[in-house]
Amino acid sequence: VADDNAINREVIIEVLRQLGITVDTAFNGREAVEAWRRQKPDLIFMDCSMPELDGYAATREIRAHEALDIAGGHTPVIALTAHVAGSDADTWRHAGMDAYMTKPFTLKAITGCLEANFSGKPFAQPVAEAQDASEGEAVLDPATIADLKNIGGSDALFRRVLDLFAGRVPQAIEKVEQMSGGEDLAALADAAHALKSMCANIGALRAVSACHDLEHAARTDQDFEAGEKMAAITREIRRAMAEVERLRAV
Repeated sequence: VADDNAINREVIIEVLRQLGITVDTAFNGREAVEAWRRQKPDLIFMDCSMPELDGYAATREIRAHEALDIAGGHTPVIALTAHVAGSDADTWRHAGMDAYMTKPFTLKAITGCLEANFSGKPFAQPVAEAQDASEGEAVLDPATIADLKNIGGSDALFRRVLDLFAGRVPQAIEKVEQMSGGEDLAALADAAHALKSMCANIGALRAVSACHDLEHAARTDQDFEAGEKMAAITREIRRAMAEVERLRAV
């Protein structure tokens, strides 16, 4: 499991642990490549956006090494992403990845991915697709909350995810605010993406949508008002944080 997001790792590792699967972790793409060289794992869950070397570049490097292997080995790589749409829709495929999972990661999606790989079924379709939020939805998606509780079989993982969200989101949104005042659009997009990923894992879908709007505008170099988009993000994050604190207090 290669991911710099602690919540992502907690969820996937817990599912794999329950299935009796041994897991190694990497915190960036460079570590993922090195872990692959050492261990040749049966499968890699690879986050697309990581420091030092992103998941796409790490996968391309792995595929380049595999091409030189006379035995012709192929390690399945599953892209982990908060959003797959528009110009990014086929990026994972072009990088040599076999499939993708969108956040939040569910028990069904992860086990379905393993079944597809180890039953010899083709990765013809994405394993899971997050839905956009609508105005009528709850602050935190009930299905996401229920799945987090089901993964651990108790409230332990669920409470761990709540704690991680409450502890890390303030710093993440502060970084987005800092980047929104500068001219480094790539850094702004990366900061918005990181915040979006945290929100997706907790089911804060309206916050996900607000973060995606800013990330997409920054990545496509659109003419946009950063203040307006930050206001939308701040509003939705405040609502999500209030609900998270309510759940932590229960």
